[in-house]
Amino acid sequence: ALIAAAHHAHAIRKAPDFGITAGDPTVDYAKVMGHVHRVIGEIEPHDSVERFEGLGCKVILAPARFKDPRTVVAGNTEIT
Repeated sequence: ALIAAAHHAHAIRKAPDFGITAGDPTVDYAKVMGHVHRVIGEIEPHDSVERFEGLGCKVILAPARFKDPRTVVAGNTEIT
């Protein structure tokens, strides 16, 4: 949502390049962040550990790194 807001502000700034005249956008940070938090609230129920475990996924809450081109290590778990 934050990236989308930035994209729209950028598009407004670039509009004159396409023959469209518009004033400089003003950003209401509180409204932008309100939108971001609303979007997070909509996504959150579908993006929970419980939901994914209920779907049969193993959820690993640990930083991950590539060990090699075919292996990811997350916590004490190695996935190939």
